[in-house]
Amino acid sequence: MILEPKSLNLVSAADASYAEHPDGKSHSGGAVGFVSDSSCYFGFVSAKQPMVAKSAGEAELIAQNKVGDLVEWAREMLNELGYLQKKVPILVSTCAMQMVKQGTGSFKRAKHIKVRYFWLKELIDEGMLELIYLPTDELVADILIKPLTGWKFQYLLRKLLGWNIEMHHSGDINEEVC
Repeated sequence: MILEPKSLNLVSAADASYAEHPDGKSHSGGAVGFVSDSSCYFGFVSAKQPMVAKSAGEAELIAQNKVGDLVEWAREMLNELGYLQKKVPILVSTCAMQMVKQGTGSFKRAKHIKVRYFWLKELIDEGMLELIYLPTDELVADILIKPLTGWKFQYLLRKLLGWNIEMHHSGDINEEVC
C-alpha cells in the first residue's frame, strides 16, 4: 500500500529505551517519512545499541544519531531526484534535546558520545536538522523501542502507517487512510 503524503518534505522521529536489554544496553528506534496529516513513514530503525549508555539522555543521543544517518540517506536520495530538502525535523523527547542545546556537557571519558554530539550539533547549526519536542504518548518511535499493548499500540501503529486516527473514549479507534 502506498500512502499519499501532503508533500515530499521529510519528517523523522527518534527515541530510546534506556537499559532495556539484559546486558544493560539500550534500544534505539526511529522512523523517517514524508509530512502528512499523520505522517507517512517509509524508513525505520529498531535496534539494540552497540554500546552501554550511562544515562537515558546518552541513549537518546545515540538513537538520534542512528535516525540522523537515515535522514541523511533520505535527504541525499531526494536531492538527487530533484526534491531539495529544507530543515528536517526530528521529533524527540526532552533529555537528549537539552544536552544538544545546552552544550557539550561532561564527555570527559566518553569520546564516542562527544563525536556523536558534535555530528548532530553540526547538522543542527547548518540548518539541516531541527530537534522538536513531542510528548512520549505521541512519539511514533515509541512503538519501535518498547513492547506496547492495547490502545497505545493500536494508536502508534496507525500513526506509523500514516492512517488518520480518531480516538473514542472507549479506546476504540476509527481509521481512514491519509
